[in-house]
Amino acid sequence: MSWTYSVTLTAAKDKVRWYTQDTNTNEQLVQDEEITFALSEKSQNILQTSALVAEIIARKFGRQATITTPDLRADLGQRAAFYWSLAQDLRTRTVAVSPFIGGISIDNKETYVDDEDRVRPLFEKDQFVVPGTGTSEPAIARGGEAP
Repeated sequence: MSWTYSVTLTAAKDKVRWYTQDTNTNEQLVQDEEITFALSEKSQNILQTSALVAEIIARKFGRQATITTPDLRADLGQRAAFYWSLAQDLRTRTVAVSPFIGGISIDNKETYVDDEDRVRPLFEKDQFVVPGTGTSEPAIARGGEAP
């Protein structure tokens, strides 16, 4: 097993180490091979892999006991909580949600309305049905005048 890190951050492995702050040679948290495996599990997505690695680190610290001596107290549960929080933070950053705001451009609106493959909203179905006229689109909807 090996542990390497380069501050140039050119390799995916180094980016994962940077996000998880596993950058100290004297305190190696995960090995290169573990990061390579995690990258393959997450389709080479750096943030998703970093979240997974942070979870793994949290589990490592979570299973270790708190160490107390007269001069020192090492609360590994606190470190586990930090890495769980980091994993959640990284995972929320991987969710790409971009809202759609329609109706801003007339051309875009007409494109959506003219798209025959688009599922029509319920409020739009039978919107221009005029009972008793035999037409489903009154003259005003076609740009004419009201009957």
